[in-house]
Amino acid sequence: LGDLRPSDVPIPKHYKDATSGPFGEQWLAAVKKEVKNLEDHKVFTWVRRPPGKHLIDGNWAWKVKTDDQGRCSQWKARTVVRGFRQQYGVDIRATMAPVGKPVTFRVLLAEAARRGMGFQFLDIKSAYLTADMDIKLFMTPPPGYVPPEDGMVMRLDKALYGSKQGARLFHQKFRKDLLSWGFKASTADPCLFVRENKGSVIRILTFVDDMAIFYDKTAAGVALRDDLVKSIETTYKFSTQPDDNVYLGMAVRRVGDTA
Repeated sequence: LGDLRPSDVPIPKHYKDATSGPFGEQWLAAVKKEVKNLEDHKVFTWVRRPPGKHLIDGNWAWKVKTDDQGRCSQWKARTVVRGFRQQYGVDIRATMAPVGKPVTFRVLLAEAARRGMGFQFLDIKSAYLTADMDIKLFMTPPPGYVPPEDGMVMRLDKALYGSKQGARLFHQKFRKDLLSWGFKASTADPCLFVRENKGSVIRILTFVDDMAIFYDKTAAGVALRDDLVKSIETTYKFSTQPDDNVYLGMAVRRVGDTA
């Protein structure tokens, strides 16, 4: 599978298509990993359907991740709630969640080149699953989940992917954590966070669960970066790409001291 491209892997439309197709082994392994992940994060609780409660159906989302050469690097199966069925005032109050601006990212790259800063890109694993739901949702289980008793449904205690408020809840939680770790939020971009120490600076741009980190290569700057990573590890798990110079599908390479 080393040179496999996403165009070689048809994205399944249904659970049966995924698990019985030519890449069934890879998709089924991804499904099992996802089920365990939700159980480990205590995302849902099996309950009997509350009388008269609005039910939302669950589904699967399939994706093949790539490296910076465009080769398949990971099969991902995500359990999602079909948030378009949520009812305002019943299942949801607010949905708006900011993401980092592309122009901010370009400015950070230019400044990093000018100052000779180091950079690192991190991906918070299972980000939504770390945020508590503000309104409990009740979801019918998608294929791959076996309830303890017939007729049971999943009460969502954490912000599952697909929920309209999921991104907002995670952003609010992560923003609160960053501020408590000594960062200040930019007034120009609500997803840009800055911290300074002894004349050195570290800047973070967040795009939902993806972070672009730029830090001075001084002792104080590296200490700021290390302190951030340690703080993240206290609450979250994170991952990097096999080639950790990729951010949102864009590969970043230094070609000179100031470029």
